[in-house]
Amino acid sequence: MLFLWTEHHRKLLNMPVSEQAEVWFEWMNHAALHYELQQWQEAIPNLGCAFDLSCQSLLCEAADHNPQEQKNIATQLTLAAIYLANAYQHYKDYDKAQFVLAKALRALHLSGVAGLSDSADWAQECTQILLHQERHEDYFERYLNLPFACCKQRAFAPHLH
Repeated sequence: MLFLWTEHHRKLLNMPVSEQAEVWFEWMNHAALHYELQQWQEAIPNLGCAFDLSCQSLLCEAADHNPQEQKNIATQLTLAAIYLANAYQHYKDYDKAQFVLAKALRALHLSGVAGLSDSADWAQECTQILLHQERHEDYFERYLNLPFACCKQRAFAPHLH
């Protein structure tokens, strides 16, 4: 599941990290407008773009980022994954919600962030947040002032294969 076209990926990944963060935040804000109106189908593409950007930035450019940038991107990935999975749950597409969380966990694992001594604790924290749905809302609200409503219809735990 990819939301960004290949050419868009390349353009975004060639931007400085600060500009990537601005684009990421813009997508999260656009999604929040639809999210607040419970327009899940309209929120999902914006959230998916933010998710793809942070996932690819963490995986493709990890060697070019300093430890603080890696922590920030890991945080963005975690926030986007939580928001996107939550929107999919509200939309009643539980398989895609689980897939998003599993993909985020895999990206954190493959990025090498966990291998850096400065970032290892943070990668572990992000991983634990993603694994425990009951912690999603608090984590999300700690970093973003965007609408968020937990979806209690179905609990699940992502699995890595």
